[in-house]
Order: sequence, then C-alpha cells, then structure tokens
Amino acid sequence: MPAENLRLRIPLLRYILSVIQAIKRYFEAKHYKLLDITPKVLDSYFKYCLQYGKINQKTKEPEPLSVRSVRDYRNILYAVFAQATIDGILRVNPVNDVHVHGRKNKEYSEEYSFMTEDEIAELLHFISKNYPRLLGITFMGAYYGLRRSEILGLKWSAVDFEKKTLSIKHTVVRVKTVNAEDETKTVAGKRVLNLFGTAESCLRQIEKEQLRNKEFFQSDYQNYDGYVFTWEDGRTYNPDYISKLFKKAMKAFGRPEITLHNLRHSCASILINKGWDIKKLQYWLGHTDAQTTLNIYSHFIRQRLNASDNDLSQISLAAADLFA
Repeated sequence: MPAENLRLRIPLLRYILSVIQAIKRYFEAKHYKLLDITPKVLDSYFKYCLQYGKINQKTKEPEPLSVRSVRDYRNILYAVFAQATIDGILRVNPVNDVHVHGRKNKEYSEEYSFMTEDEIAELLHFISKNYPRLLGITFMGAYYGLRRSEILGLKWSAVDFEKKTLSIKHTVVRVKTVNAEDETKTVAGKRVLNLFGTAESCLRQIEKEQLRNKEFFQSDYQNYDGYVFTWEDGRTYNPDYISKLFKKAMKAFGRPEITLHNLRHSCASILINKGWDIKKLQYWLGHTDAQTTLNIYSHFIRQRLNASDNDLSQISLAAADLFA
C-alpha cells in the first residue's frame, strides 16, 4: 500500500478502534454475552448512545452522539454479528431489524426516565458490590418509590416488623448547613405501606449493622433519633451528599440520566406492569393530586406501547380473510 494511502487511512482506523472500544465498554459493564444480544438490547443501546454516547473532554459529562455516529456504531455491530452468523454462533443477525432513526436527540430523553424490573435488579447488584452505602437507599427508592427526603427521614419507630408495615411520616431536608427534620411534604405523603419480605430482610440487615456500629462507637454513637440510614457513627446523611454519590454510581453503571428521584418513576412503572390501578398507585407514592399519578401512568403506557409488539396484529386475524 502506498505511504500516502496509509497516511490517509490511519485517522479512519483510529476512529473505528475508538468506536469498538466504546461498544466494548458498554456491553462489558453489563456483562452481556454474545447470545444475550437481542434486537431490543441493541435498540436500547442505540437510544442510549443518542443521549449519552460520548464524554465531554472538558466537563467529563456524558453528551449525545450524532445520528450519523450512532449509525457508524450500528454498521460495526452489523459486521460483527454477520460474522457470528457465518461462524454458526447465531442463526440470525440481531442488527437486521434495528434502525437508527433521524429523530432529534431530545426526543429520546423521556424514554430513559424509567428502569425495568431487570434493570433495577441489575442495578442493585451493582450497587451492592461498588457502592454498598447506597444499597438500602436505592432499594427504598426503587420498590417503595420514596422521595429522597422520605428515605433519609425514615426512622426505626416507623418500621413495624410484627404488623409488617412501614409508616412514612418524617422527612430530612437540607437547610443551608443544618439538617432539618420536617413533616412529610403533604398530608397525602403520610402513609402506611406494606412491609414485604425482601424489604424486611433489607431493613433487618441494616439494623444488625447499626447495632454493631453502636457497640463499636459506644458513647460516640450519635443516632439519637433512631434514623435508619446514617453514617457508621450514627450521624445523619447530608441529602446532597447522597444525591451526588448516587449520580456517581449511576454514571459508573452506565445510566447517568437516572437520578434518585427517577427511581420513583421506575417504581411506578413496575407497579403499573403488575396491574395496579391509579388510586392504589397514588397512595403508594404519596401523591396529593391524582393528576400527577396519571401523568406518570400515561407517560409509561406510551413508552411501553411504542416499545412492544402491536397486540392488534393477533386479534385482527379473524378478519384476515376479508383482505385475502
């Protein structure tokens, strides 16, 4: 190959290598195997790239990739899976039915405000290994849909292991440099929820850890008010610290767009999938206005409708003979 042609190809080769490395980082972080990659997985990945596909070199924050760049990613993945089909590893190329549409990046922003049941489980295992301080907090956000202030305001006096209930009635907020204990945001915020099995196990584990810490720190232990989530010496968390730590954890997990508050939306989506009605969901989340609950409900239903197969294709088969 002439030296001039080689010189012109080097930037292209570097670009392809950078794309391959980016793809590798994403799928390795999620521990995907080749056989795990489905069209749905790829579709989610391309949407993710359109929102958070590159890192700003100055701010170190995730930024959108252009549609053209994401299509380059698709082309490289297509070639990889094409070879896998030739080698007999896969029967079909999963990239075939996945396309990168020329929509504006902002149109994808709302699609990532929810996490699925599987994603929540995956997140909790990741948090357990890498950010154990956040495990119980993330659990309460994901499955109870509690606000940050409600999670940090949770007291042992609100946990009834015998009656299997969890009372939400206190909050912890940050006012300048002082932690302030406050009542719940609204009257509707005060609610008594079912303490299901996994939640009880989670709280029991935290309780045992606190007892060990109390024994270790003795007179220096400071959890006088009986909060569930505290530092090892019993001090109350700064809510802003928890938000920043959660943001750091989600960035490491590969979902930087998910905030602690977004876990409320994810909780709602899980319960909607389980068939909960609006009133039951409204009480669980502590919404004063049912319209807030309806907005989340309609948003999720719209997202699920766009992502799922059209049920009408099956139920309309009875009329198929009319168009034969």
